Amino acid sequence: MNFSLTKEHKLLNSLDFSQVFEKTDFKVSTSSSLILAKLTTNSYPRLGLVVSKKNVGCAVARNRIKRLCRESFRLRSALLPKVDVVILAKTGISRLENKQIIDMLNSLFDQLSAKIEHRKLA
Repeated sequence: MNFSLTKEHKLLNSLDFSQVFEKTDFKVSTSSSLILAKLTTNSYPRLGLVVSKKNVGCAVARNRIKRLCRESFRLRSALLPKVDVVILAKTGISRLENKQIIDMLNSLFDQLSAKIEHRKLA
């Protein structure tokens, strides 16, 4: 199984992002981040990141958070259904350690998968 995160697995343009923002099917959140997801017809899940300068002022911290989000998504993408996912970083996420961010993202992805499974069963 290929676990690479290629360009096809990323939301790259504003149209892709706006479809997720306007037609969100699922939301899961913590005090530090929010995940929006929309079911899609693609054969694989895709990721978009919103880590704003307003919420995470330091460029080094923004890049660290984006790197952790991409890696967490890359490792979990085989288990996720066909969805477009946008992760929004909230104020305070930069104060978390790497392990805390990874654990938080794994928990959010578990919650997202559970919500999607629950909707399929309903």
